[in-house]
Amino acid sequence: MKTRKVLILPFILIILLITFIPYMIKPSKIKKIDISKDISITEKLLTSDIIVFGKSTISFTEEEVNSLLVPLIEKEISKSNLPSYIKYNGLYIDLKKNKALIKTDISLYKLPVGLNIYTKVFLKNNIVYIKLTNVFLGRIPISLYILKKLMLNESDLTFNLNIKELDKITIKDITITENNLNIKFIINKDTIINFLDKLKEDIK
Repeated sequence: MKTRKVLILPFILIILLITFIPYMIKPSKIKKIDISKDISITEKLLTSDIIVFGKSTISFTEEEVNSLLVPLIEKEISKSNLPSYIKYNGLYIDLKKNKALIKTDISLYKLPVGLNIYTKVFLKNNIVYIKLTNVFLGRIPISLYILKKLMLNESDLTFNLNIKELDKITIKDITITENNLNIKFIINKDTIINFLDKLKEDIK
């Protein structure tokens, strides 16, 4: 009788693991973004209330951030050679206070998996960087220490947001609030000239 119980227990544990793990790693619901919306930082600058010779603030909604960044990220994903057993299904950037959560939906051997990446945004030499702070496989946390030991260097956890339009401004501060990305900046000389030219056209 005891032997039977000993044999049954591992079997029950295996069944629970098979049932529980897919639930724990399943992807979060990914919001659909309107890719037809062409978000232009230049247009946003020209249509915002900005101080020509001082600091200004421009805000992007969560929807605008996704419309701007998701196509750039997906372009990089398409360039990379993902293993055949990994399928990319989509992602969404969820803006929270002082951080951004990148929700990614992938499939591993057709098993739905959520890769949830918490990041912080910081500035260096007028370049916007995103740094990974926490990674979750669904609801299961993955230690960054382990990732570094397995495959990543410190530099692999930080990514440069190479957005050409940002060279029109000098960024002084960047913050994330609930559902908004806020940038404090001063506009560069060439941008001021273009801005004044647009004002002249509007007056005409």
